[in-house]
This record gives sequence, structure tokens and C-alpha cells, in this order.
Amino acid sequence: MKSRVVAIAIVIATARVIAHAQESEPPVVETIEGESAGSALQRAVIERWARLSALRIRHGENHADVLRERAALREAIAGLRRSRVRVDRVAVARWIRERIAEVDARLGELSTSCSSGHPDVRTGQARRDALDEALTTIERRGMFVPTLAL
Repeated sequence: MKSRVVAIAIVIATARVIAHAQESEPPVVETIEGESAGSALQRAVIERWARLSALRIRHGENHADVLRERAALREAIAGLRRSRVRVDRVAVARWIRERIAEVDARLGELSTSCSSGHPDVRTGQARRDALDEALTTIERRGMFVPTLAL
């Protein structure tokens, strides 16, 4: 029984380290072959928005990672606005749905070992909500620019 408890504790600790590392790394938004520059910029804004949403839940508003990500998001938004290039809303919406599916899979894994109040679940849900907001906006208006209380 004791070894089972230790094994579970190790699995939970490992999951926490992995989740924290995933939330701490800067987002990587690779270029998709044939994608417009506007679509790549739009995806970068969405990824930064999702990351900021998760970091805010995990660390609060005044944490250094949150402040850095907020500044990076402002920069990404400014770049998107300056570019005035076309965004392929169908391709971006497809990409967002893929990210939502990944987050849902991760939340499904976490649901077997963590409560709904667990920090990893809460940050995953914040990320999912941010992606869902972006998807709704993309489908309605064709471009997503988050409104931030900055």
C-alpha cells in the first residue's frame, strides 16, 4: 500500500513539473506551408492569449511571467494590426480546433487524477476558454484581437 501511495505521488509530482514547464515555455507557432503572413500573425496572437490566460490563473496578475507574456501579447497584437495582411479564417479556425482538441485530451487525462480545483486543471480550462473565445470571434468576424485590461 505504501509503495502505491509513493508511486501515485511521483506521478502527480511529475505531471506538475511537466505542466509548469509547458506553461513557462514561450509559445512556438510554426509556419504552416502555404499559410499567409496574416494567418501566422493571427495564430501567434491567439497562442499568446491562451498562454496569458493560463499564466494568470496559475500565478496571478503581477507575476513576472504574466507581465512578460502580457507585453509579448501587446507586441503581437501591434504587429498584427500593422501588417494589414489577409487572415485565412478557415485555416486559423481549423488550427484552433486542433489546439482545443489537444487541451481537451490533456484535461481528460488530468480528470482521472486531479480535482476540478487543481491548478493544472484550472490553467488548462483557462487555456481552453481563451481558445474557444478566439474560435468564436474568428468564425464571426474573421480576426481575433483580444480585449485586455492592460
